[in-house]
Amino acid sequence: MRSSKKGFGKIARTCELERRVGLTHSWVDTCCIDKRSIAELTEAINSMFFWYAEAAICFAWLADLSPEAGAQAEDAADLSGLSIAPQPPHAPAQHARTFPGLEQCRCVSQEVLANPARMRRRSVAARMAWAAGRETTRAEDIAYCLLGIFDVNMPMLYGEGDRAFLRLQEAIASQTNELSLFAWTAEGPGQKKTDGRSRGKLHQQQQTHRGVFASLPAGFRGAASIQLLSSTAYNPESIITNKGLRMNASIFAGEDAAAYFLGLNCAHQGQHTPPSSPGEQQLGIWIQQHGGGVYTRVRPREHAHHHPGAQPATVVRLFLARSISAEQSLELEGSQDRALVLRRGFNDLVATHSPSFPFYANLVLPAEQFDRQRRMFVTQGAGRFAAYAQFLARFDCEVVTDEVVGAGEGFFLVFGWRAGEEVPWVSIVSMGSREAQLAMGGSVRRG
Repeated sequence: MRSSKKGFGKIARTCELERRVGLTHSWVDTCCIDKRSIAELTEAINSMFFWYAEAAICFAWLADLSPEAGAQAEDAADLSGLSIAPQPPHAPAQHARTFPGLEQCRCVSQEVLANPARMRRRSVAARMAWAAGRETTRAEDIAYCLLGIFDVNMPMLYGEGDRAFLRLQEAIASQTNELSLFAWTAEGPGQKKTDGRSRGKLHQQQQTHRGVFASLPAGFRGAASIQLLSSTAYNPESIITNKGLRMNASIFAGEDAAAYFLGLNCAHQGQHTPPSSPGEQQLGIWIQQHGGGVYTRVRPREHAHHHPGAQPATVVRLFLARSISAEQSLELEGSQDRALVLRRGFNDLVATHSPSFPFYANLVLPAEQFDRQRRMFVTQGAGRFAAYAQFLARFDCEVVTDEVVGAGEGFFLVFGWRAGEEVPWVSIVSMGSREAQLAMGGSVRRG
């Protein structure tokens, strides 16, 4: 009998409540979506949040909460197993039922529960936190259930698995430049998984390099208190390309010689910084360069914090890899193989590493290949490579001599390697030479 089928109770109860409040029509997802039609399913999922928002009354069927538990619930612990989605409070008071602890157990503020229109005031990271403990039968639904919360649309592709959540983040990134989208942290080994499925082996949890997008909403656990520090109008614009998420951004050298700090213009509520120390509590991520302007996220289990005053920012065009598998992460461990390193005696405009060396690098090209933090050109995977650095005299150095100044106050260092050759080549050209004049007036050939 139909009455014995799973889900019939929700339909019957909806009709009963509908008659009580004087409504004539109801929409129930259990029976009003023909899941055999991918077109109808796509339309329903993309429109469902709007339908709920515009409904006269929304009833939530809490199948995983018994009437006894609902009547006796007094704290968040009693509702720890409850899975819900935000709902507009259109129900009259006489038909509403309050469950103490609902706000705490799902991190949704009372302000948003009372007026869903205000959820747009919440950061992307905070809204993602609402689904951090969500469980779904199908892996794809963890992404599809969030479409309305972020006001995006995307086709339904059941069978793509966790890639659906990656597509959701790409859709969000294409509509907003809010950087809190990247304020997730990776779960460590032994940490409880809450998505109802096994999430890979230990080496995947420990991988060094990650993409800029999270693998699952669980990465935003604890992000409900994250809020923006200033308007997104002042964030860099970004665009998704086949090379990664491209943006022009200011990055700072970190204490770790292999990482840079990329600020996300957000912080946990209550941790805003006073004007005397701007940016100190700003959340960020650590990123590492791999050549060609491509960066990956490193130290993904933690947020980065930048302490201003250490070194000035470097403005670069970077490509943040969208997603990195465990196998790709292992390959990236060797990205500094065949790197051309400028270490001894190398000074630049940002830092003086060798005070006794009377020159500094004024210009280093190609800039997108140069990792200033590690002072090297990352060339792994390139067929051939050529670069040059322009060195000028440091007049603040005590060892600057008349010979140095008389030689043209600088020189060019040109170097690289050819395909099939293991030993790199190098040339030094005086600033006053004809070759140097041609180099300054023309373009640099890369190999």
